[in-house]
Amino acid sequence: MGFKVNTFAFSSLFIGMLLPGYNMKSLFLILGAFILIYMNFKVWKYTRKFPGRNYFLPEWNTFFAYNSFTFHNELFKKWLNFGRDKFIIWIGFERYLTLSKLRDVKNVFDVTNDAPLMENYYQMWPWLGGDETVKNNEFSSDALVKALTDDASIETLTKSDIFIEAIKKQTELISEQSGGVIDVQPPIRALTFNVVCGIAMGFKSESRQHEIFEAAEKLCQMVDQRICSGWKQYKWLSNVLGEESKMLKQKSILTEWVKMVLQTKRDNRDQNVSCLLDALVANRSLTQDEIVSTIVGFIVLGYDRLASATCSALLELSKQVEVQEKIRKEIRNNAIISTNTSQLLETFLMETQRLYPSVSVVNKWITVGIPLNGFFIPPNSSVLLYLYGIGHDAQRFSNPDECDIYRMNLAETYGINRHEFSMPMTVIKVLVGNLLKKYQLREGKDKVEIGSGLALRMSGVRISIKSL
Repeated sequence: MGFKVNTFAFSSLFIGMLLPGYNMKSLFLILGAFILIYMNFKVWKYTRKFPGRNYFLPEWNTFFAYNSFTFHNELFKKWLNFGRDKFIIWIGFERYLTLSKLRDVKNVFDVTNDAPLMENYYQMWPWLGGDETVKNNEFSSDALVKALTDDASIETLTKSDIFIEAIKKQTELISEQSGGVIDVQPPIRALTFNVVCGIAMGFKSESRQHEIFEAAEKLCQMVDQRICSGWKQYKWLSNVLGEESKMLKQKSILTEWVKMVLQTKRDNRDQNVSCLLDALVANRSLTQDEIVSTIVGFIVLGYDRLASATCSALLELSKQVEVQEKIRKEIRNNAIISTNTSQLLETFLMETQRLYPSVSVVNKWITVGIPLNGFFIPPNSSVLLYLYGIGHDAQRFSNPDECDIYRMNLAETYGINRHEFSMPMTVIKVLVGNLLKKYQLREGKDKVEIGSGLALRMSGVRISIKSL
């Protein structure tokens, strides 16, 4: 039938026959038999719809498409390394991971709906533990685009004095002991949290900010752990070990805070047209739970990815002094770094996004079946593409692991509308550009962490900052 997933089932049966002890032997034999019967039932079910095809079999109608050869479990990698071109692997009892070379990525995008990358990343929120109530809603597109491209929203991003002052103070405190080498990640994360809160709810600070920020930081750490630890993606196991309750506790702090802000706005009849919260409230079809969950997911995932992207850009810049000078020369006469200034800086940031994409996952809902590497993805399926693997494809990019400031435009390469990068590009451009106007960066020795095909937060971004 063309399905290599049966290998896992037969492996379980074979291991069960070899293992000593009645309990372990029975466990593996039952596991193998169950998988074999269940998966062949799925094969029969889909082949009735589209005869004569080889299929990807979706569980919950979702596919995880990788370009890199990655597994959550190294043991699975050793057992099931039977081909790098195309195969399907059964993980647990809930989800299939589809791994493929994806030779023609544009083919996938051509038959799917268009959506900004930030919205695509937000759509991962339910899978990462967010509220299921907003899992399948399509309401967010217009509101997100408006909030992320509105002139008033962009204007708030140019006021980065908080960031500059935080860097300056930290430099003064640490320079005497460490020769000016500091970790710029903490102030960047604090600032991007303020910025994203401003876009989401119309302000950058309030009395409970430290408590809210700490809850968001803990939640982000749990999300990273859930992505990289396959077992944490199963709620029943997370519940048994208490992981789910820890995540819900931090989420409840953010949820109650957003509810309070929403109620205050309603009581005061406060309307800020550049605020995402007001754009969602204006949509009369949304419930309060849907609005609150959208805002919480947007803030947590938004600031975390923007902070990581900014740190990645600073880390690469610290290694390339000549690039710094070229960008600084281009932006020297601009009083404010905005969306319309410094094409060279934007090109460089696009390259760092290829190396370490801040929005790692693109979620596309296909309405037409797609033949892919000898298999067939049925229509009405959700396809999750991991951009890290795509961006490091040696057949698509020469020297894919090197940072080349003059590399081709990534949006066109991926077949994605350039404006889909508008929100991440604008924020990073403002922060990095204003920093370069005042400081030289040196000695970037840290690395971006990669897990499960995702560019994750760094343990630190220790670089030397010297005033010009």
